[in-house]
Amino acid sequence: LPVTKTALRPTVGILEFAESLVTITNDGPSPATGVVVTDELPAGLSFVSARTSQGDYVAATGVWTVGALAASQTATLQLTAIVNQAGTIVNTARLTASVEPDPDPSDNVDSAPIVTPLPSAAQCSDVEVTQQFSPMVLPGGQLRYVFTATNRGPGYAGDVMISGLVPAGTSI
Repeated sequence: LPVTKTALRPTVGILEFAESLVTITNDGPSPATGVVVTDELPAGLSFVSARTSQGDYVAATGVWTVGALAASQTATLQLTAIVNQAGTIVNTARLTASVEPDPDPSDNVDSAPIVTPLPSAAQCSDVEVTQQFSPMVLPGGQLRYVFTATNRGPGYAGDVMISGLVPAGTSI
């Protein structure tokens, strides 16, 4: 019951879709029953969808219950995930159950790396923050601050946070 794992796009950018294909084949000569493959998505990948040629995949556990495979039969699982970190992300699939013992367990696990390069200049954001405040305030008056964040692009700027200190002699 050899398992193969293939990254359909081995190089993917951050916030792009990464697709992989898991294949399990019964090399025979006998049928295999109770076949289960586990493919948990590692950190850096967020599950989007799964499509199987047979059986069911549960994203929360990474368990693909394949079921029975006749001799020479192949089953596939296609996973789609969003990449949310840069670097090399290794995704592994392994045979975790079969009623009949596999005489060659050396090929029951396979991995596929997905390389996510650091964002290029075209993908980076350029966030500019400006601050405006009331120029002159009498004692006991209100001091007004306005912070403005502008993404000058060209990439997406997510989770932008702005913080500032309250000047000495003032209170909130």
